[in-house]
Amino acid sequence: MSRSPEARISRAFTLVEILMVVIIMAIAAAIVIPYSSASGTAALAAARMITSDLQYAQNVAITTQKPVTATFSTTTNEYSLTSQSEPLIHPITKVAYTVRLSNERGMSGVRIESTTLGAAGAVTFDEFGSPSEACMILVKAGAVMYRVEVAAATGNIKVTAL
Repeated sequence: MSRSPEARISRAFTLVEILMVVIIMAIAAAIVIPYSSASGTAALAAARMITSDLQYAQNVAITTQKPVTATFSTTTNEYSLTSQSEPLIHPITKVAYTVRLSNERGMSGVRIESTTLGAAGAVTFDEFGSPSEACMILVKAGAVMYRVEVAAATGNIKVTAL
């Protein structure tokens, strides 16, 4: 016994129903996913870059058994790494290790807001990777600010949002 086409029950969704579900999910995703501003992303990238460069300075100090100094300038918005008063050479660019945040891609609005490094604006890592003092560097872009902290005894470096 065969059934007529009218007697068949459709068990699939129509194209319109599928499109409506996709549209509703897209609207929900746009509302639920938090908005991350460009300045916030740039400030976080700068803070992480400073962190990795400070860790690099520690590692160079340990491997060469010579002190490495990181000097920060809030006026020129840059920092540099030196070893015994000579510029440290950047391993990729092969030039003096100086980073000016305004010249870095995507970081034109990022500033080194302040440091707790005193008048010299420098922290030196000894042959054990320990810093000369505990320090803090504040990085700001727009209304977003991050703090890079170097612990005194351990030399542990961390980034926190403010």
